[in-house]
Amino acid sequence: ELEIGRYDSVNPDDVKEGVWWSIDRQNIWVVEEGQKKEQIDQARALEMVAKIGVPLPTELAHPGQLAPPAPPIEQHLAVPDPLPPIKSEE
Repeated sequence: ELEIGRYDSVNPDDVKEGVWWSIDRQNIWVVEEGQKKEQIDQARALEMVAKIGVPLPTELAHPGQLAPPAPPIEQHLAVPDPLPPIKSEE
């Protein structure tokens, strides 16, 4: 599922206006006051999202095109070089 909306707080029920897509992206609903109110088509959903001002995920911006794969985790983590051994003073 995917929901894009304008919220008044971190509580998902506080969405003032938004759009909700089913997992298979075939069903789209207008969300008002945290509740799905009316089933809509893709064109209206895109208009509403543009009004909200949130960029669309790739799969919705370019239907039929899968999002690019995420880069390997090694690219996200900076692993520091190991510390040199401690020299004893004798």
